[in-house]
Amino acid sequence: MSCRDAFDYAWHCHTPGAQWNAVYRQGGLRSCSELWDDFWFCMRTKNYGPEMRAEAIKEHFRAKEQEKYGGGKPSSEDVWESRSEPVKPGTAFRAPFPAPKTGDEGIEKLDLERRRKEREEMFRKEGKQ
Repeated sequence: MSCRDAFDYAWHCHTPGAQWNAVYRQGGLRSCSELWDDFWFCMRTKNYGPEMRAEAIKEHFRAKEQEKYGGGKPSSEDVWESRSEPVKPGTAFRAPFPAPKTGDEGIEKLDLERRRKEREEMFRKEGKQ
Protein backbone atom coordinates (compact mmCIF):
# COMPACT_ATOMS: atom_id res chain seq x y z
CA MET A 1 0.00 0.00 0.00
CA SER A 2 1.50 3.30 -1.13
CA CYS A 3 0.58 6.39 0.89
CA ARG A 4 1.41 8.54 -2.13
CA ASP A 5 -1.07 6.61 -4.29
CA ALA A 6 -3.70 6.78 -1.56
CA PHE A 7 -3.26 10.56 -1.38
CA ASP A 8 -3.42 10.92 -5.16
CA TYR A 9 -6.66 8.88 -5.36
CA ALA A 10 -8.25 10.95 -2.60
CA TRP A 11 -7.15 14.24 -4.17
CA HIS A 12 -8.34 13.20 -7.64
CA CYS A 13 -11.75 12.25 -6.27
CA HIS A 14 -12.53 15.96 -5.72
CA THR A 15 -11.82 16.99 -9.32
CA PRO A 16 -14.72 18.00 -11.55
CA GLY A 17 -14.01 15.12 -13.94
CA ALA A 18 -14.15 12.50 -11.20
CA GLN A 19 -17.36 13.98 -9.78
CA TRP A 20 -18.87 14.13 -13.28
CA ASN A 21 -18.18 10.40 -13.67
CA ALA A 22 -19.79 9.74 -10.29
CA VAL A 23 -22.94 11.62 -11.28
CA TYR A 24 -23.07 9.73 -14.57
CA ARG A 25 -22.45 6.31 -13.04
CA GLN A 26 -24.20 6.50 -9.65
CA GLY A 27 -26.59 9.39 -10.15
CA GLY A 28 -25.01 11.71 -7.54
CA LEU A 29 -21.82 13.24 -6.23
CA ARG A 30 -19.30 10.92 -4.65
CA SER A 31 -18.17 11.27 -1.07
CA CYS A 32 -14.39 10.98 -1.06
CA SER A 33 -14.13 10.30 2.66
CA GLU A 34 -13.36 6.58 2.22
CA LEU A 35 -10.36 7.51 0.07
CA TRP A 36 -9.13 9.96 2.70
CA ASP A 37 -9.66 7.22 5.29
CA ASP A 38 -7.36 4.98 3.21
CA PHE A 39 -4.70 7.69 3.13
CA TRP A 40 -4.82 8.29 6.88
CA PHE A 41 -4.87 4.55 7.53
CA CYS A 42 -1.71 4.27 5.46
CA MET A 43 -0.06 7.09 7.39
CA ARG A 44 -1.00 5.49 10.74
CA THR A 45 0.35 2.07 9.77
CA LYS A 46 3.52 3.37 8.11
CA ASN A 47 5.66 2.71 11.19
CA TYR A 48 4.21 -0.72 12.03
CA GLY A 49 6.41 -3.76 11.77
CA PRO A 50 6.19 -5.72 8.49
CA GLU A 51 3.94 -8.51 9.79
CA MET A 52 1.73 -6.21 11.82
CA ARG A 53 1.38 -3.80 8.87
CA ALA A 54 0.55 -6.63 6.43
CA GLU A 55 -2.15 -7.95 8.78
CA ALA A 56 -3.59 -4.45 9.35
CA ILE A 57 -3.74 -3.79 5.60
CA LYS A 58 -5.36 -7.16 4.95
CA GLU A 59 -8.01 -6.50 7.59
CA HIS A 60 -8.58 -2.92 6.35
CA PHE A 61 -9.29 -4.05 2.79
CA ARG A 62 -11.34 -7.04 3.95
CA ALA A 63 -13.59 -4.64 5.90
CA LYS A 64 -13.84 -2.30 2.88
CA GLU A 65 -14.93 -5.16 0.61
CA GLN A 66 -17.52 -6.28 3.15
CA GLU A 67 -18.94 -2.77 3.39
CA LYS A 68 -18.91 -2.28 -0.37
CA TYR A 69 -20.77 -5.47 -1.25
CA GLY A 70 -22.68 -6.11 1.94
CA GLY A 71 -23.52 -2.60 3.11
CA GLY A 72 -26.34 -1.74 0.70
CA LYS A 73 -24.50 1.16 -0.93
CA PRO A 74 -25.87 2.41 -4.26
CA SER A 75 -24.31 1.09 -7.44
CA SER A 76 -24.53 1.93 -11.12
CA GLU A 77 -27.21 -0.75 -11.44
CA ASP A 78 -29.50 1.51 -9.38
CA VAL A 79 -29.30 4.11 -12.17
CA TRP A 80 -28.83 2.05 -15.35
CA GLU A 81 -30.59 -1.05 -16.58
CA SER A 82 -28.41 -3.93 -17.71
CA ARG A 83 -28.81 -5.01 -21.33
CA SER A 84 -29.19 -8.66 -22.25
CA GLU A 85 -27.83 -8.07 -25.76
CA PRO A 86 -25.78 -5.32 -27.41
CA VAL A 87 -27.34 -2.42 -29.29
CA LYS A 88 -27.46 -3.06 -33.02
CA PRO A 89 -25.08 -0.82 -34.99
CA GLY A 90 -26.74 2.29 -36.40
CA THR A 91 -29.76 2.17 -34.06
CA ALA A 92 -28.48 4.20 -31.11
CA PHE A 93 -29.80 7.76 -30.73
CA ARG A 94 -32.17 7.44 -33.69
CA ALA A 95 -35.47 7.90 -31.86
CA PRO A 96 -37.04 11.30 -32.54
CA PHE A 97 -37.57 13.62 -29.60
CA PRO A 98 -40.99 15.23 -29.26
CA ALA A 99 -41.08 18.99 -29.61
CA PRO A 100 -41.25 20.81 -26.27
CA LYS A 101 -44.77 21.77 -25.22
CA THR A 102 -43.63 24.87 -23.35
CA GLY A 103 -40.84 27.42 -23.55
CA ASP A 104 -38.23 28.32 -20.94
CA GLU A 105 -40.69 30.45 -18.98
CA GLY A 106 -43.11 27.54 -18.64
CA ILE A 107 -40.37 25.17 -17.54
CA GLU A 108 -39.13 27.71 -14.98
CA LYS A 109 -42.68 28.11 -13.65
CA LEU A 110 -43.10 24.31 -13.33
CA ASP A 111 -39.73 24.05 -11.58
CA LEU A 112 -40.63 26.77 -9.08
CA GLU A 113 -43.91 24.99 -8.33
CA ARG A 114 -42.11 21.67 -7.83
CA ARG A 115 -39.62 23.29 -5.45
CA ARG A 116 -42.42 24.96 -3.49
CA LYS A 117 -44.17 21.61 -3.05
CA GLU A 118 -40.92 19.95 -1.92
CA ARG A 119 -40.33 22.71 0.67
CA GLU A 120 -43.87 22.37 1.98
CA GLU A 121 -43.45 18.59 2.28
CA MET A 122 -40.10 19.03 4.03
CA PHE A 123 -41.56 21.49 6.57
CA ARG A 124 -44.54 19.22 7.10
CA LYS A 125 -42.23 16.28 7.88
CA GLU A 126 -40.06 18.41 10.20
CA GLY A 127 -43.15 19.60 12.07
CA LYS A 128 -44.28 16.01 12.75
CA GLN A 129 -40.94 14.96 14.26
